Amino acid sequence: MLRFLRSHISPHQLTNENIAEFIDFSKNGRHGFPSGVSCFAVDDQLSILAIGTTTGELRLYGEENVELCGSLPEHKAITRIYFVPGQAELIAVSNGSDALAADHLFYKFEIVGQTLKRTDAPVHNCLKRITCFEMMDTDGITNLLLGTVTGNVFALSPKTLELDEWVIFDNTELKNVSALKEEDKSITDIFVDKLDSQKISLVFNAAVIVSYNLQQDTVLFLFQAQQHISKVFFENDFVYCAYGDGSYEKWNMKSGKSVESRMPFGPYPCTAIEKLLVISDSTISNEIIIFSGGMPNASYGDRFTVSLISAERTVVFDFGSEVVDFLVVRDTLGQNVTPTALLVLCKEELVAIDLLDPKWRPFALPYLFPLHYAPITCLSVVDDVPEHVRNNLEEYGLKCSGQTTSRKWPIKFTFLNTTESKGRPSGTQVYLTGHEDGSVNVWAGDQQSFRRIISFNCSTLFEGYEGEQEGQLDPTASIDAAFVSDTSASDPDLTAAHDWPPFRKIGLYDMFCDDPKLSVTALCFDPKTGNIAVGGQAGQAAVFRLTSEAQIHSCVRVVFVDLVEIANEKVAGALTARSSSFIYRRGYQPVPISEDEQTLSVIVQLKPALPITAICHSQVLGKDCLTLGNEQGFAVVDVTSADILHKKFLASQTEQTAVTDPSRMSRFKSMKKSIRKSFRRKKKATQDIEAATQNEPEPEEYRPVERKIVGRSEISNAREIKVIPPSLVRVARFHKACVLSSTEPSDSLWIGTYGGIVFLFSFASLENAQLKCYLIKELKLKHGAPIIGIDGCDFHHTSRGEDSVVHRMIITTEEQIRSFSLPSLKAAKFKYKLAAIEGSRIRRTAIVRLRSLHSEHLESFFVITTNRGEFFFFFFSTTSPKQHFKVTYLKPTDIAEIISTVVSAKGDVMYALPGASQLQRASLSAHVKRSKAEKLGNP
Repeated sequence: MLRFLRSHISPHQLTNENIAEFIDFSKNGRHGFPSGVSCFAVDDQLSILAIGTTTGELRLYGEENVELCGSLPEHKAITRIYFVPGQAELIAVSNGSDALAADHLFYKFEIVGQTLKRTDAPVHNCLKRITCFEMMDTDGITNLLLGTVTGNVFALSPKTLELDEWVIFDNTELKNVSALKEEDKSITDIFVDKLDSQKISLVFNAAVIVSYNLQQDTVLFLFQAQQHISKVFFENDFVYCAYGDGSYEKWNMKSGKSVESRMPFGPYPCTAIEKLLVISDSTISNEIIIFSGGMPNASYGDRFTVSLISAERTVVFDFGSEVVDFLVVRDTLGQNVTPTALLVLCKEELVAIDLLDPKWRPFALPYLFPLHYAPITCLSVVDDVPEHVRNNLEEYGLKCSGQTTSRKWPIKFTFLNTTESKGRPSGTQVYLTGHEDGSVNVWAGDQQSFRRIISFNCSTLFEGYEGEQEGQLDPTASIDAAFVSDTSASDPDLTAAHDWPPFRKIGLYDMFCDDPKLSVTALCFDPKTGNIAVGGQAGQAAVFRLTSEAQIHSCVRVVFVDLVEIANEKVAGALTARSSSFIYRRGYQPVPISEDEQTLSVIVQLKPALPITAICHSQVLGKDCLTLGNEQGFAVVDVTSADILHKKFLASQTEQTAVTDPSRMSRFKSMKKSIRKSFRRKKKATQDIEAATQNEPEPEEYRPVERKIVGRSEISNAREIKVIPPSLVRVARFHKACVLSSTEPSDSLWIGTYGGIVFLFSFASLENAQLKCYLIKELKLKHGAPIIGIDGCDFHHTSRGEDSVVHRMIITTEEQIRSFSLPSLKAAKFKYKLAAIEGSRIRRTAIVRLRSLHSEHLESFFVITTNRGEFFFFFFSTTSPKQHFKVTYLKPTDIAEIISTVVSAKGDVMYALPGASQLQRASLSAHVKRSKAEKLGNP
């Protein structure tokens, strides 16, 4: 009878046709900074930013949530971008090929609706080698001028993409210039007068500057430099010449005399000035000279800098990566055209500096955030974040810390008649990224945007932190140690007190890491409170909570957890906790405790100091419970009272003896070290013999022996693979489940190991207000595969909601999916052996709810990702538990992308792209894919 009722009251069944109404994989865009950037440009009239890459990608950006993407055929590198002002069109230039017998190829992109349309220009084989470009837009004439090695100038029409002759050297007065009598008449730069398109200035051979009137065929100005000209800039009646020795010169074109000659950071030899711009219409200074390079060669020749010099101040912005290009953004929407921002494109990031700010502070980035400023080591997504927690994140994160300008982002393009919301991203999910330098970022995003809302750094808990010091902090400001370490302020009185040149570190990217032990290895976000638990590389863990006021923490209290008794009291490999006081701004602060009328930060340190592999945090019976595990065991700690509730050493007896017996460990290390030294001596002796006899003829019979020795060394190094112990803790989860009673849910802790063992714990309050954690059951799976996920579901097999009661647990290993009933923890009917049937190993699990294409109906699916780049969807049904649907989203060789994949409860997918500078967003929902197609006009 029970079997009959169960089969008749079960939920409706889904066929493959029905599943297609819910599931359809689609990629929805990328977040972060594109890799391999090569050039960029800005249309001041429409306020559009365009960036090109070496792989042929073209990205257009406007205000927040506005982004367009295009690409060149065959992934040709984009070398230059030129906007047709005010027309929503641009010309992308790419290097040609020998097969086409063309030096450069041209492609036209235009914005049509909310997409980019590409038109390929015909190949012009008649052109000589092109040396320079310039977009001319005066008197209603728009052409892309092309300078060549023969001294001729051609014009490419953006409308027709046809090529016309503009200046023929031998047919003009230019041929009579004595300085151009030589055969080499290569044009290195072209400038067109902004007010009169008939007046152009040409730079020949990086040595001769000629200002020429096309209509009258007369030479207006002639200047021959005595040294190589690296860059030229024309402003009003003046010409600025930058040279290879780090100096520049200012000439008056009317009088033909030199006005100023200066080496800003001399007199010792300096690097070449690579590019120079001059602003003469600034509202805060009469003249601002901007240039890259020009640093003292011996001391700072390896710096990546852009310098700003005015009568009021001099600032040298020091970037963490090579400067690709820079330009000035002008606001043309008002009555006056004013320079508002300086955009600097580096190899690894984009930085925007506010030119209307007296201190030249940077803008906060709404997009193009350099996610790889420190390598991402941990990525997670959290669903169902309450509104009050989200509001607190926004409030504490958006307030300016004083290191960024309060003005709005200078790029303002938006689509006409758009219905996109311009406020903060919608949704109740947040993303978390942990980085190698110990920093943690919290992100809010939807299908279009991905914006950082708050961040903090765990390195403030340890000695050696060189960030903001106590005396420099403003207690009323919010935490955002992101953009600038303003060690050399731009105020004149402070600048004089610093070394020359006056460097100011700017940007986020840093190619160096102070200590890899700071690396974040595990993250846990508690959606009810907003608390974040962070686990590190050296066995350290801490809980950070949102606080509305600044606090002074006197020092750090370390809670040592001895998983096994070690003779040596000092924790080898652990970081040294900070012993001095520190001021934390409002926002995320370490959970404090009070001792002797002092506020102390709390961190938990596991012994031995091995990387944290799993961490979880939750409020249990009014206490802040933190669970953390590594490859040898786990511990449960109450961080508010610094009490250790439970600890367990899971390693084998052999591993325990090796850890606890220093003499055995030392003998083992000595033998290993002795063998390694023997091989190194043998290899060194072989290399010395080779170096002494490299010029002598070598007998043929010895050559195979030499190759054999080198080959063995390489093979032995390649086979050094770390063996993961079965004691490693893979999963730690808190669940509100029926573990003690079939009717009343209670707090429970689930631990899963690499050896296929699941530990179930429960909690109880003692009379002295302390919390007790005790073991209920220990479940050993027969196949012994690593535990990947432990998920709870209710009677209808849906994900655990706020009011749902968990009666079943889904335990997933790398090979199988198993279902267990509560509170007995007996195996239920649902079971699927994925490795045996599909030949894939499970990487991650998630329970998602997807909306139907034809109604508001939501259906729940159990989703797993595999090591072969696949999604498997399981529709939970008591009568058909094995029904599934498969989607391939990556190639099996995309290992880094597969490992980083996370799936949200709404079916949003995120994974890191190669280089980890970008995150690819995708969706499993057919409804999202159709909505995107309707938005683009392709229903």
